[in-house]
This record gives sequence, structure tokens and C-alpha cells, in this order.
Amino acid sequence: LPIREHVGQVGFDAYSTIVVECDNQTVATLWVYPPAPQPGDRDHYETFIERIARFYAERFPILP
Repeated sequence: LPIREHVGQVGFDAYSTIVVECDNQTVATLWVYPPAPQPGDRDHYETFIERIARFYAERFPILP
């Protein structure tokens, strides 16, 4: 997926991938081991939140 590094470029601000373990018999759980994204990966949830916050601050600098 194209992901932009600066406001004004073409692509997504951020995206995230999650892996869920679900056998349709018990509670579904978030899978955090490979092949799930790991910390530092472009599609890890924490990276997603950091990128969204950064682009929000860049796009709306006058807001608190």
C-alpha cells in the first residue's frame, strides 16, 4: 500500500494490520507473534497511532 511521508503526497497517512486468533468456538484473541506486525513495522498498531498523531499535528498546527 502506498504510504506518504509528508502532507500533500499521495498515499495513506497510516495503516494497521491485526491478526486475530479465532476458532469460532472460544474467545477471539489478538495474536502478537509473527506473522503479526511487530513493533517498528509500518503496519504495527503503535506505528499507526504515532503516524496519525504526527500527520494530524502537521495538518492542523493551530489546534491545541
